[in-house]
Amino acid sequence: MKKIALLLVALPFMACSNDESQPASVTTEKFGDQTNQFAPPSWLQETWAPDAANTNGQQYNFTFTSDNICSASAASNGICWKEVVEGLNEQNVEYTINQQVTPTTYTAGYITNGIVVSVQFTKLADNKITVFVPQGASPQGVTGELVKQ
Repeated sequence: MKKIALLLVALPFMACSNDESQPASVTTEKFGDQTNQFAPPSWLQETWAPDAANTNGQQYNFTFTSDNICSASAASNGICWKEVVEGLNEQNVEYTINQQVTPTTYTAGYITNGIVVSVQFTKLADNKITVFVPQGASPQGVTGELVKQ
């Protein structure tokens, strides 16, 4: 019992890193009622809309909070990823959340039942980012530049 207590005390210190130049990867699998798993970086926590000059067909607005990613288009009511995984939890559906954070890039996604939802955001300036969806992932056709609202 004493060894377990020591391990639990030491574990948080083993997982920390002071080197911010290295990407931080986070993979979260569904365990119990865990629902708060997305963690967009602070530089992204705003509402972003397509830059009219560089949309590349991009039709989505994105809103980021400290624990959620929401997207909406003129053709949809929008969707928030935190609520999606909460629904998966309620239905006991297995999923995996993957995130990677660097000082200028945030990649996030989830996989469930063979469906990959993934998106990458790259900071170009304090008020401008790009959005990219990797090949084979959803939502398809989401690329271009976004500006802070």
